[in-house]
Amino acid sequence: MVRGSAGVGFLLNIQAQKALIEWEPVSSRLAKARFRSKLFNVTVFAVYAPTRVSSEQAIDTFYAELNEAVKKTPKRDLLIIGGDLNAHVGSRQANGDRSLGIHGYGERCERGTRLVQFAQANNLVIANTLFRHKPSHVITWRSRDGRTSSQLDYLLVSSRWRSSIQNCRAYRGPDTGSKGGSDHTLVKMSVKIRLVARKRKEPPKRFDVARLKDPSVVEQFRVQLSNRFTALEHEHSNESPEDGNSSGSSSEAKAKTVDVRRDHPTCNEEKSVTITPLS
Repeated sequence: MVRGSAGVGFLLNIQAQKALIEWEPVSSRLAKARFRSKLFNVTVFAVYAPTRVSSEQAIDTFYAELNEAVKKTPKRDLLIIGGDLNAHVGSRQANGDRSLGIHGYGERCERGTRLVQFAQANNLVIANTLFRHKPSHVITWRSRDGRTSSQLDYLLVSSRWRSSIQNCRAYRGPDTGSKGGSDHTLVKMSVKIRLVARKRKEPPKRFDVARLKDPSVVEQFRVQLSNRFTALEHEHSNESPEDGNSSGSSSEAKAKTVDVRRDHPTCNEEKSVTITPLS
């Protein structure tokens, strides 16, 4: 293998190392890393597409491997593809280009069309094209002589996370394009994840039946129950037989005759139970 013709990898900080679930070198141009998060996992692909002098067969092989790897990614994962894709995608040309924004750079080439088609087929959005920046923050490649520049490096994200992408731009280093440095720039993306708080369910009402061991409580309960049924009998005597609600009302009365509530004290507080009649 010729030096500089292939090879990908990941540089992880300590936090990312601890969250790493799996690592897979798919090929010399494609690597996968999956990270654990609290509510979902994150799958990242580092890619290096064949250059313009490569054969069509090499391009077909690259996209076939990438497409197969993407299809295996769990649907719930936040999917990110980043790297040198050696393509000019330009800006959105029609409403059908849902994977592109309006802030691309340059004109689309044949390889760019291939990349856009791949993004659309896999419901991905090219984050570089979503935000307006000055050219120096859009260009990701500069020739060694400084005469030629282009946008070749991209970050692709699952389209369902499009609204969470806050920014994406290139960061040129002091040695970018020089003889001793890289001809590519760093591309950084900021993603803000919005979480919806879960609604807390009300705890079920509990009845302290042990209180019925107290004779005074039993007597109070009996009086309330008797009064309630007396009132129900009076109501039902005024209803016609066609109403058909007597049985249902009796069952409801039995369930709601006495409201026994348990307060929820702390560990050191005294528990209290109150029995009150319904109004």
